[in-house]
Formats: sequence, C-alpha cells, structure tokens
Amino acid sequence: MREAVLTCLRRTASVFIPTLEPHQGPPVAATDQAAPSRLRAGWLLAGLGVALLLLGARLYAIQIGSHAYYSERAERLQQRTRPLPYKRGDILSSDGQLLAREIQVPFLMVDPGQLAELVELEKVRYDDIFFVVDCLLRGQPEEQLRLRARILDSARRYQVICDPLDEEQARFVEQLGTPGLHIRYRPERLYPSGGEAAQLLGFTQVVEEGGIRFLVGREGVEKVFDSWLRGEPGSTPYFRDRRGRPVAQPGQYTQPASDGHDLTLTLDSVVQSVVEQALDHLMERSAPSKAQVVLIRPDGRILALGCRPGFEAANREPHGDADGDGNDDLLEAMKLLPLFENFEPGSTLKPILTALFLQNGWVRTDDIFDCNSPYRSPLRRKRVTNFRNRSLGRLDAMNILRLSSNVGMARMIERASPLGLRSGLQAFGFGQRALDVFPHEEVGIFPAASEWTIDYNLPGLSMGYWINVTSLQMMRAYCAIANGGRVPELQLLAGQPERASTRRPVSPDVCAYIREGLRRVVESGTARSVKIDGYAIGGKTGTAEIQAAGGGYTSRNRCSFMGIAPIDNPKLVFACVVENPTRGGRTGGVVAGPVIEEILNQILPYLMAEDAE
Repeated sequence: MREAVLTCLRRTASVFIPTLEPHQGPPVAATDQAAPSRLRAGWLLAGLGVALLLLGARLYAIQIGSHAYYSERAERLQQRTRPLPYKRGDILSSDGQLLAREIQVPFLMVDPGQLAELVELEKVRYDDIFFVVDCLLRGQPEEQLRLRARILDSARRYQVICDPLDEEQARFVEQLGTPGLHIRYRPERLYPSGGEAAQLLGFTQVVEEGGIRFLVGREGVEKVFDSWLRGEPGSTPYFRDRRGRPVAQPGQYTQPASDGHDLTLTLDSVVQSVVEQALDHLMERSAPSKAQVVLIRPDGRILALGCRPGFEAANREPHGDADGDGNDDLLEAMKLLPLFENFEPGSTLKPILTALFLQNGWVRTDDIFDCNSPYRSPLRRKRVTNFRNRSLGRLDAMNILRLSSNVGMARMIERASPLGLRSGLQAFGFGQRALDVFPHEEVGIFPAASEWTIDYNLPGLSMGYWINVTSLQMMRAYCAIANGGRVPELQLLAGQPERASTRRPVSPDVCAYIREGLRRVVESGTARSVKIDGYAIGGKTGTAEIQAAGGGYTSRNRCSFMGIAPIDNPKLVFACVVENPTRGGRTGGVVAGPVIEEILNQILPYLMAEDAE
C-alpha cells in the first residue's frame, strides 16, 4: 500500500516538476536568472500604467471636458421637437361682424406601411379598412378601387382617404376606432359673407413649414396685414426609442403657440351687403364688363367697396359676367378696382375744377359764359362740344355745372393758370396714392408741368379727359368738398385716430357753393332721375369714352355718378363707376344713378340712426 502511494506521488511530480538534467557547466547565480523577468515585468507594468493614464485622460476629456457636446449630440439623436400650430387672427367689420376666420378641417388618412405591420401583428384586418373606405366613398366605386390598391401598397406613405370629413363622418370614424386610420386637421380660411368685399379681403394659401401647416395671405388685406394676422408656432419636445417611437418624458417644457392678432376694418357689414346686392342688380340690368361702388365717410373712413365681376374668396372661383379663359377671368375678378384701375373721370371732375376756378379768382360766381356748341380753343387746335352738340345759351358757373356744359367748362378753364390748376389738383390728392397700406396702388396719370398748355391739353381736361385717376382719389376730393375743404387721409383700419390733414385747397365758402351746384344736378340737371326718399343729395354724372390701346378712343364708354349725401349734412360720399354697359342706356344718370339710388334709399336711414345714437 505504501509503495503504491509513493508511486502515485512520483508520477504526479513528474508532470508538474521538470526533470533536472545534470549541470554540465559552472553554477549560475539565482539573481542573474531573475533579472530579465523583473525587467520585463517592470516594462509591462509601466506600459499598463501609461495605458491606464491615457484611458483616464480620454475618459476625462469625454465625460468632463466634452460633456456638453456629447450630451447635446445624444439629445439630437433621441430628442425631437413637435411644432404646435397657431390660429390666424380674425378679420372683423366695424360693426363686429366676422369677415374672415381660420377653422380646422378634419380629413382621414392612412399610412400603408404602418398598416401592413398592424395587419402582420393581427391588430387589424384590411377588410376593416376597406369597410370604412366604402362607407365614406359610397357611390364612388372607381375611387374606392383606387384607394384599395394604394392601401395595399405597403411602400406608400400617408394616403388621404377622405378630405374633408364632415362632422357626421368624423364621428363615425372615431366611434369605430379602427387601428391604422388617422384623423388629421388642416387650416382653412372661412369667409362667412361669401364673395362680399372679396377683392378687398383677398385670400390665403396653406403652406407647410417645420412640420406644421399654416395660412399665409396672398392677396388683399390678408396679404398686406399678414404679419399682424399671423401668429408664432409653439413647440413641445419628446424622446424617441431605438425604433423611433415617441416616449413620454416627465417634466418636459412646452412652449405654447401665440395666436395672431384680430383685425377690425372700417367696413360696415350692413352697408357692404346692400352694395353687393345693388351691383348684382346692375349686372343683370345693364350687363357691363366691369363695375365698382365706393362709399366713404367724409372724414375718410371707408364704409364699403364693391366690384364686379367678383369671386369667392374661399374657393377662388370667379362669378358675375365673366367669360373667356378661366385664369384670366379669375385675375380680373380679383382686381380691387377702386385702387388698381385708373380711368379718365369725365364730367365727375367738373365740380373739383370749378372749385379751383372760384378759389383762385379765375372765375366769379356772377360771371356769364357763352355755352353754345361747338367751340374751339384760342388757337383753334381743340374743338369742344356739349353733349349731343346742344347749345345751352349763356350760363353762370353753377348752371354750367348743373347742365354739365363742356363748352362752358372750356371757356372757364381758359382763364386758369395751367401750373396753378395743376398744383390745385395735386393738393386735392390727384397723382398720389389714396391709401398707404397697399404698396402697388395705382396713382393714375398726372402729366408733368411742361405738358399743361392752355391751347391743347386743358380743353380736354375741362371735360375730364387727359388725366387718369382712381375712384378712391376722386372720393378723397369729394370728401374735401363735403367737409369744408379739408382733404382727409383715407382709413381702412377701425379704431385709428383720425389723421389731421394740412391740405385745404379750397375754402368752406367755395365748398358750400359747389355742394349747392351738386344739389341742383340731382334736382334739375343730368341726375334728376335719381330720387332718394326723405333726403336731399348732391352728385355729378359723368360719361367718357374709353381709350384704345394704340391711341384714340373706342366706341366703348365708362359712365359714373359721384356725390354727397345728405347734401346739407354730409354723412357719406359715394361713387359708382360702370364700364361698357350694353343694355338700358350708356350715360351716368341712366346707368350709375339707379345703383346709387337703390343703395342710398336703404342705408341712409340706417346711417342717420347710427349717428344719432
């Protein structure tokens, strides 16, 4: 037994203890054998120490020195910001009626790629989706088949199924709660009054920026005051997991959106509606190519602007007497005629010219002029005739105005100083913008001083030709006649303080004389067919041929009626300009007069009662 144990120990030792060979040479000291091992171990430890130092330095640089950089980089990879939409400001009339408002319109969409995953996970079936599609698009089999094909194509993203959804449809989809179907919202501008004042209000367009959809003004007030009506988007942060899914994080700070500011115009919704109805009746009665009506308070506040042809601001479709190419019709219908179309005013300019004659002493109220037709200017370069070449005998300034004598006006203008007349018309505001807010407003055609000659150009001016104006410029001049000679600054925004004007081209006495002349025009002159129940008004008719593109004049004409109501206590200055009427007459008294008559008979009692409160 003892021998067996010893044998086992020897075998074990032979494995772990090498066999010692007899030493042939001289003996070696133990310290000489251990020195290389200690040297290698020292170098190994030194290298390990340097590596640890470098690693520590790198960790310090990352964790301490570049902490902000790497933290921000990690956040960029994991954190996202979801923008929050804002609400565009409302546009209101001076009497508080809503003219424009932003609404959120629901629509239904599906993500085919996401839907394929849900179907694979058995959370929804395609038949469930097709059932909703068929319900929403009942009666549209071709559209149903087209959408089915798109929904089955998992490579597609974000397919719109129904746009817009009405309240009943949205409620139906929400009650079903079908996974994979998403109700989304897009902004839309609502114009409750339809096409009323559409050219002035303009329209908006939906744009997408930063992940949100918002409205941007493209025309009219919507464009001019876009920065005021538009708000500021908000934001809310969220974190994504490794699959990109949003993960809620406690304590996240949300920056709320700032809605746009509301805008109140000087327009009166009641007056505007009456104007729109009267224009519709005009289009039916006279079938003109264009028409416009402007109503302004004598202090410059704009009460109503109406144009035909018109258009619907919500869908930008022209309506009225439009014909021809659709795009051209729309562009013409969107034109705000009182600001962006100039014309030769015809006889409606005569009250302004007469006021300047009297103010500068070129003509006295008791002067008498031969008004028989025809007449030639002093150098016989310009032939002037009365309407239908009638001879009217000898008339003073007031009766020249009442009967709209071209010959009488030509004789009076002979006494004027050309440059004095030009500066007087400039003081009334001709050749200058009528509103400051519209950057591309027409200023008309107002010739240079060197072109004002008594022998050729001024006789044409006496009949309202040669210079071009806008209807707002004419209304500003008539406002001066209404309020005693002071030329007001026209206002479109309500609540603004009235801006005092230093321009007073004519005196209150001259204005009173002209107002009496305008009264006689309506009572016994060229506008005697206009009858206003219970109120005396004053006005001036005008009829002018339309210039041809290559020079000269066409057979088409433009007729107008402008004036003041009531004439003894002015509350309103009005203008109606009609281009190329094709039925029922061609003069201002016959065509434009009935439009103003219809409007004033409805709104004068309303305005007088409103001012009495």
